[in-house]
Amino acid sequence: MTEIFDLRGKKICIADETNGVIIKKYRAEVTIVAMSVGNHITIDHGGAVTRITRDTPTSFKIERSLHGDTQAGIKTK
Repeated sequence: MTEIFDLRGKKICIADETNGVIIKKYRAEVTIVAMSVGNHITIDHGGAVTRITRDTPTSFKIERSLHGDTQAGIKTK
């Protein structure tokens, strides 16, 4: 399991590279998403946008932006 942070350094979710599961917690709400290769999820938290793409069966590509500025994609594995 890998913790994923937004551009501001706030933890936004946890990702499991082995099975493609993303777990996002916000207050009392928990969202669990199982992603196939090629799928993505976008999380917007106060203007910090994080796009997580399952690019291979064992890794995610993470792209972060703040008000339209994009940071280079980062692989989790």
